[in-house]
Amino acid sequence: AFAEWRQAKAAFAKWLSSAPAGYRYSLITFPRKLNVDFPKPDKSSPEGLAAHKQRVLAAVRAARAHSRTTTLCDGLDIAQSEIRRRRKEYSPYERHVVLLFTDGQETGNSEGNDGVKRRILKLRREQIEVVGIAFHGEGDYMNGTATRFFEAGNQAELAAGLSQVDAEPGTDHEIEVSEAELGP
Repeated sequence: AFAEWRQAKAAFAKWLSSAPAGYRYSLITFPRKLNVDFPKPDKSSPEGLAAHKQRVLAAVRAARAHSRTTTLCDGLDIAQSEIRRRRKEYSPYERHVVLLFTDGQETGNSEGNDGVKRRILKLRREQIEVVGIAFHGEGDYMNGTATRFFEAGNQAELAAGLSQVDAEPGTDHEIEVSEAELGP
């Protein structure tokens, strides 16, 4: 499992390093509790955004594999809340993409993987794209729910999936979600 973790960190760090300079990043991890690092208004300058990107890269490189509770539902709730806040404070017109990368099942919420899918659909209903990446056979429950979904069994496949994160969804790609799809 640790070799896969190193592969995932290396692929993600490479993608993040090559992403456009003007992007803003938020990182949500959950080794013991949810750790969140969101860019603040003072990071809107090119220098501030570059420094923030470097901090996120350092956090990715320093992240450790764990076998504790996987709290994807909580992470998605935080992402939705922060995007709502950002839209209210800065601009309702920014494009928001949530990259949900997992090599596990939801274990921190009694709703399990169904809770993850419900939250993905709620994000999509708010015009937030969700890119799901299932690593090493875990996370396929996102397929058909996420805006875009990729499976990766190794570092090269993960890099290929990450390279599609920036892509605009095609015009025939449905982002609207009906009440029926949201479920209870």
